[in-house]
Amino acid sequence: MNRANHVAPKFIAGFHSRHQIAFELVNHFALAQSPGTADRLARYALIAGDQALAGYSLDEAIHYFRCALTVKGDSPIDDEKAKIISGLG
Repeated sequence: MNRANHVAPKFIAGFHSRHQIAFELVNHFALAQSPGTADRLARYALIAGDQALAGYSLDEAIHYFRCALTVKGDSPIDDEKAKIISGLG
C-alpha cells in the first residue's frame, strides 16, 4: 500500500461530512499548483460550488464556480464547463 492509500482514509475520517471533503480538496489542489492538478481542481470546485449552492451559501457557491471556470480557461465547452457556467446562473 502506497502512502496516499494509507493516509487518505485517515484524512477523510477526520471530516464531519462528505461536503467538507470537497471544500478541503479544492484548497489542497489550489495550493498544490502542480501539473496534472488542474482537472481535479476544476472537478472539486464544481462539486463544492454545487454543495454550497444546495446549502444556500450563494457567495461561497459563486467563489467555487468562478474558481472552476478560471481553471477551465479558454477550453471548449464540455459537460463539466457547462455545469460550471450553469452554476453561475
